[in-house]
Amino acid sequence: MNYRFHLRSNRTNKKGLANLSIIIRAENPIWIGTGISMPAIYWNQEEQELTRFADPVTRIKFTEVRYNADRYFQLIAFENRPFNAQDFLTAVIKSDIDAVNNPLLSALFDRYINEKNVGYARSQHYITIKKELQKLNRDLRVKQITFDWGNKIYKYYLDKSADNTATGKMKMIKAVIHYAMDLGYIKEDPLRPVKLKSFEGKIVFLNLQELQELQELYDVATLPDHQNNVLRHFLFSCYTGLRRSDIRNFKDHVVQNNCLYLTTLKTKEHIIIPLSDPAKKLMDKPFNNFTGEYINRELQKIIANTGIKKNVTMHVGRHTFATISLRLGMQLKVLSKILGHSNVKQTEKYVHLVEDHLQEQMNVWNNLKVVHRAAAV
Repeated sequence: MNYRFHLRSNRTNKKGLANLSIIIRAENPIWIGTGISMPAIYWNQEEQELTRFADPVTRIKFTEVRYNADRYFQLIAFENRPFNAQDFLTAVIKSDIDAVNNPLLSALFDRYINEKNVGYARSQHYITIKKELQKLNRDLRVKQITFDWGNKIYKYYLDKSADNTATGKMKMIKAVIHYAMDLGYIKEDPLRPVKLKSFEGKIVFLNLQELQELQELYDVATLPDHQNNVLRHFLFSCYTGLRRSDIRNFKDHVVQNNCLYLTTLKTKEHIIIPLSDPAKKLMDKPFNNFTGEYINRELQKIIANTGIKKNVTMHVGRHTFATISLRLGMQLKVLSKILGHSNVKQTEKYVHLVEDHLQEQMNVWNNLKVVHRAAAV
């Protein structure tokens, strides 16, 4: 037997009950609680059995745990798979023995996040995807994933978000599926035939003229109230560089001496944002807890009635703040701190946009007509 039960009779609660644990025999023994509590008189440690004093409910619980534990070790021996505490806990304590060979996709996401050390910010993306997939099918298991499922999920993301966002999410799902292959749950990648759209990752931003057009649209207040409110959120991002998630949590931030003090939700960076006059004018009422999907959908409707021919999403506000700040002369290091980037290299991508802008401006010389006279002979 690969395990033993142990009743911690020296640690009883107020009712005189002790917890029954399982000790996994290994180089470093692993203790796992069974969730079963009983008086010491119920248990025979040497025989590894309940005594005749045990009540029927305790006897049923113990029988189920022991049966699941035996099945678990039989299965991993047959599959020649190493012991895994998370699998054991799910199979034995939660009575989900199928998880040994075919875990829930949501459980695999959790395990991937914990064992791959993906970092806080990236883990939040994985958690979001896991929750989205759970809403579609909470009971989906790894071996149920097929090519058709992958295509449907990709179409689902393409319908509700930008192409690059949908592709990025599918790549993260694929990473979890590859992890399932590494663990031996599946032998081939069922999502490999799913063709993902390639994208250049071109940064979309507004120039000063386009930003002014939207500001004037907000000021005249001809839009429906809900759209004008969405536009206020977007403009505030343009003037501060804040992400949507940080605007949603604006009530948790501190405003003092014309500066905004906050800890970013995505990266947990502590940043200080000096507030410009346009930004302060937009703070006259609370910000709403809008979802990104809702804001982007309403922004598309707003932009459609302007002269702006760009795919404007909420995150374009952050790009707009960065590019215009550099064009107006803000130092790169200062911009990097305001944006909450962990290093300046993350901010350097905006420098290229400014350089491209300078090249565009220099092209005006190409329109100058110069008459070249033939050299005298």
